Amino acid sequence: SELPGLWRLALRRWGTANRPLRGVVSAAHEYLLYQALLGTMPVPAPDPAAYQDYVERIVRYMRKAAREGKIGTSWTRPDTAYEDALERFVRGVLAGHRESAFLADLHGAVAVLDRYGALNGISLTLLKYTSPGVPDLYQGCELIDLSLVDPDNRRPVDYEQRSRCLQALQQIESGGELESAVCGFAATPSDGRAKMWLIWRLLTLRKRLPDLFRDGSYIPLEVQGPSAGHIVAFMRRHAGHVLVVIVVRLFAVLDGAGRKAAQALKLPLGAAVWADTRVLLPPDVGSGLWEDHVTGARHALSGEQIAVAKVLRAFPGSVLLLETPDE
Repeated sequence: SELPGLWRLALRRWGTANRPLRGVVSAAHEYLLYQALLGTMPVPAPDPAAYQDYVERIVRYMRKAAREGKIGTSWTRPDTAYEDALERFVRGVLAGHRESAFLADLHGAVAVLDRYGALNGISLTLLKYTSPGVPDLYQGCELIDLSLVDPDNRRPVDYEQRSRCLQALQQIESGGELESAVCGFAATPSDGRAKMWLIWRLLTLRKRLPDLFRDGSYIPLEVQGPSAGHIVAFMRRHAGHVLVVIVVRLFAVLDGAGRKAAQALKLPLGAAVWADTRVLLPPDVGSGLWEDHVTGARHALSGEQIAVAKVLRAFPGSVLLLETPDE
């Protein structure tokens, strides 16, 4: 939705390239197929065996989606001729793997959207684990997950992979240079380390301060400055603890919509991006030493505002805790 030009032009190119394959398949199903491919195509491109598994997943997904959408076929009146045509179209579009000009074009768009999607996932994770209520984590989604609802919801979860990732992150926490390491996670958000890091750190914080997250107030915070529209900020407060959450939104627009290559993308960090953007605090919060539970950094903040450039210097999001005398 942040890159409508990329999507519109891609649809035009891909529709032209695949028109000889489409046959009786509806335009709605062609549109849905491209959306599904953009949302699930692995980055980098998988090896031939994994790619064939991916093709089978998309074939099953499109058949189910067609039946549920009741265009050309349905669960109650399945049209095998239409479903066979849809399957031929899907397989034709995905044929060639590394030799297809269409797939090469698709992979270019996927590389851009995959990075922005992973960064959006960071923001959603920050919101999920700090907002009022109980965070709901679907098993298997601790890392970046490119699953379709069906048939992927029947796949087993690789718990060993997640355990190894968590252990590696725990070793990094105890090894020093934490802020630099966390910046590295954000620089490659699609590998899932940033997401896993946030889940672990924020669940640990919730366990340490259950009253703050269960009973703490929720106060939306005003943001001012040139990039204020790209920040969501709020405060949780309870019994001497003040938590300020700063989350980035609309990454693609902030980065400059329409970039062609993934290597051209940058992280929204520091004064070059945020300039004088600031989060306003209630006047009674006071000053003190705030600890960022994302990066481990400590910030001596005074006054009634937080300079976004100061706290978003290593990671595109911040969870600042100030412990004050009991109120």
